[in-house]
Amino acid sequence: MISGEGYHMDNAGHTGTITDGGIQWMFAGKGLLHSEGPTQAMLARGATGK
Repeated sequence: MISGEGYHMDNAGHTGTITDGGIQWMFAGKGLLHSEGPTQAMLARGATGK
């Protein structure tokens, strides 16, 4: 993450937040659904999520 903050979660119950300078390592798995985007806190501060 260069700037800002984002969330990630999957259908196995794993969640996390990535902030400035952070790295997210992921491994694809059969049947795993993944979602990510800007955090609600970042959107509340006026970020567009783009």
